[in-house]
Parts: sequence; C-alpha cells; structure tokens
Amino acid sequence: MEFQRKVAKAQRRGEGGVFFCSGSGSLLRACKCSESILFAALRLCALALKSFHRVGRFHEAGGLAVILLSAAKLFAADSGTPPAKAAPQDAESAADTLVRYAMPGPEHKRLDQMAGSWETLTRYWPASGSELVEAKGTSQRKWILDGRFLMEELEGGDLALPFRGVGLFGYDAFEHKHTSAWVDTMSTAILTNLGTYDKTNDVVNFTGQYKDPWTGTKKKERGVTRFLGQNKHAFEIYVTEPDGKEFKMLEITYTRKRAEK
Repeated sequence: MEFQRKVAKAQRRGEGGVFFCSGSGSLLRACKCSESILFAALRLCALALKSFHRVGRFHEAGGLAVILLSAAKLFAADSGTPPAKAAPQDAESAADTLVRYAMPGPEHKRLDQMAGSWETLTRYWPASGSELVEAKGTSQRKWILDGRFLMEELEGGDLALPFRGVGLFGYDAFEHKHTSAWVDTMSTAILTNLGTYDKTNDVVNFTGQYKDPWTGTKKKERGVTRFLGQNKHAFEIYVTEPDGKEFKMLEITYTRKRAEK
C-alpha cells in the first residue's frame, strides 16, 4: 500500500512517469535519483532476484530490476533527497546496462540443453599416436547463481588415472564470449577457455592453453562443443605439439539418461 500511495502521489505531481517492463527492452521513465539511492536499489534487486532460479526467466529478472530502480526514485523524491549531479548515464540507460551485463541472456539459454543427467563415453589419447583409452561414466550438470553458470560434476571412469572433474560453463557479456573453467584429477591446473558460437555448424569453438602433466610443458589447445540435439552432445580437445602438429587428445560423448519409471 505504501508503494502504491507514493506512485499515485508522484503521478499527481507529474513525476515518476510510466512504469512497465518487457524483458531486456524494459523502459524506465522517472526522475533522476542520487547515486546512493541507485546502489541501494541494486542491492534490493540482487536479493529479490534470488527467486528467479530458472534461466528461462531472465527477461522477468530484467523487468524486476527496472521496477526496483523506479521505486527507489519515487522514495527519493518523496523523502526530499536532493537530485544528483549530472551523471554520464541516465536511469534508463543504467537499467538497460544492468540487464545486459548482469543478467543471463539468450546465450545462456542455448547452454540449457546441456543441463541434466548424462551417461558419458570418454576417449583419451595421452600423446599423438598413442593407444586409445576408453571409459564409461556419468555427469550431472545444473544451473547455479540464478542461471548465470552451468556447473558440471563428472565421474569419468578409469583412464590412465581415475578421471573425475568439475566444470563451469557460461557466457561473458563483457567479452562477448562463451566461457569455461575446468579442473580434474589429471592435473593441478585450472583450464580456462574463451569461445565463440558457430551457428552454421551448431558448435562452440574454444581456445586456450593446455598444461601437459605428462611432459610438464604448456601447449596450445582448442576445444569444440558439438550440439547433437537435446539428448546428445560431445566435447573434444585438440592439442598442438611443439612441432606444430595437432592431435585429438580427448573426446567425451554425453547421452542423456533415460527418465526413471
């Protein structure tokens, strides 16, 4: 009721403008507020957004951010807070920027097909020309941090060593790149990659650096995530040797587990 009262009061004064939301294209028509009020609204927004756990609801989260910013402006006007000095961004562009860089977007939605429970087949070549080692395992992936990152826990089976790993996958709106971070029982290093989506072939191509535990050297590597439908995808790693030749070091095929009856 208090919020509604202030909205009505602001409308009578001709302030506050129009309040509505339509996802990442939400518009905010309101008077300017101080920087402290703006940051207070952002903190309230962070708490409220905890209710939006599913990645498919990022548009609603963006709209909620705009509504909270609008409320902050109304309270600032009613409490007599002096207007802020000219800022490089007005409230509308600040809200749009928040949605663009802080909220999950359509690139995250694309990764949703990788979530769930999987059976895995891992094929591993320790070095170029070496004998293939295969192992069956399982993988669990779930969204964390309100749909910003997809976390994987892999039990890959027995390769040269017992193979277990944990990964994070997402999309960096600042870099306009897909991101991944990976740790496993084959190394003490954290493998990080940046990648781009190839719409024609429905793959994400990653590039990074591989720290080879067998030789103690750093090598160029590239990764490929192949989307093969809602129930299957594959991940491949290719490593470049010092002589410039590339070979496939790892391939993991994920097949979605059948639902238990």
